[in-house]
Amino acid sequence: MKYIHLQDGFVDSKEKTIESNQIGVTLDDYYSGKYVPLNDKQLAFLESNPDISPIEAFLMVTTPSQEEIFQQRKRDKIYQIYRYDQSEAVNVFFVNNTPMWLSRSARASLYTTLNAYKANNKELITLWTSGASPIPITLNLTVFESLLMSLEIYAKECYDKTSEHKANVSRIDTIEELIAYDHTFGYPEKLSVQI
Repeated sequence: MKYIHLQDGFVDSKEKTIESNQIGVTLDDYYSGKYVPLNDKQLAFLESNPDISPIEAFLMVTTPSQEEIFQQRKRDKIYQIYRYDQSEAVNVFFVNNTPMWLSRSARASLYTTLNAYKANNKELITLWTSGASPIPITLNLTVFESLLMSLEIYAKECYDKTSEHKANVSRIDTIEELIAYDHTFGYPEKLSVQI
């Protein structure tokens, strides 16, 4: 049987006689100087990771290096960029001060609808706000087409800014730079139309 001990590290019962009153089971026991046996899973983890500490073997985790921590922080920052890009801080435009958003697929569908309306000599189109109580917003086709084109440009510029932020973060070399990096900076001004 293999034990962990605060002063002795890893101890094999074949090499040292351990009295029953010296045996514990918890990390508190370990920190109070008792010998704590490793179970089969902990032993397998130790065999797979022979350079780990007794605590790492007991908890079955390895302590990440500073580089691993830094790389995880970079992944976290890139996830923050993604979340910001998906939020209403970016994905919003205003018609008569009413916030709205059209996803990429909705915009593509509305381009098709726009062409169908034009082909059928329709002059007006209605957009609906999202939420529990949708509000209709009726637009002239010319205004709508201009809004849709402007929205597509806005979405592309936001996409470019998000990609730029991700690229910038991937090139950061220090934790200080990473912490200081403002992933909300530089997005285009939100569209606003009054009808």
